[in-house]
Amino acid sequence: MISLCVSVQHPNEPALAKAAGADGAVVVGASGVREACELCGLPIVAVRPAACLPGAADLPLVPRGTPPSLILLGAPVPTAEDRRSMEGIKAFRLRIIEVLEGLAEWAAAEEHRICVSSRVDSFFEGALELTEVLRAVGSDWLLYALNTFDAEECGDGLSGATDICGDMLGHVVAEDRAGNSRVAPGQGQIPFDRLFEQLRLLGYEGAVEVAAVPDAWEGAIAHLKRAMS
Repeated sequence: MISLCVSVQHPNEPALAKAAGADGAVVVGASGVREACELCGLPIVAVRPAACLPGAADLPLVPRGTPPSLILLGAPVPTAEDRRSMEGIKAFRLRIIEVLEGLAEWAAAEEHRICVSSRVDSFFEGALELTEVLRAVGSDWLLYALNTFDAEECGDGLSGATDICGDMLGHVVAEDRAGNSRVAPGQGQIPFDRLFEQLRLLGYEGAVEVAAVPDAWEGAIAHLKRAMS
């Protein structure tokens, strides 16, 4: 069954998330946030480190509980130096594969799944570019995180992105699109009912994370629940 979660960064937010109707939380920040989730009975779905693609030694402690836990990482971004030549881009790609190989080895040993997302304004703009790299590493512990705004903005679309990532899909971030702006679900034009149709076809049973500020959680969660029905 698909659950709806929100990202919490401060100890007061888990109680707000639960009151807004969230089924779980993605934890960003210190242990106090995780403890606040436990105190109010809000399940921890995943953790999101501050760095986009850190090494295994840089990952924070994962939430308490039975592994595997899910760790969400942002899109790898090349430096200005990397972008100056084709040789630099090739070296960046090889460097990312090497980092992912190290993370995959750590994840397998610790039994923690790692989900990496693409982003339309990064080197890995869409699902195809990033899943090719993830598949090159060849680890069942490395998965793909889909962001609905980025899928629409880069031209993949919801059905195209889910077709590309297929059985690699480990997490979904629901972010709406109003023109070229990122907005909370329900404030733009993305048809989230079609998203949930695609997820059901895939047999996806993970979480859909609501990308919104706390004041918009209740409305965004209500919108997604209607789209799920």
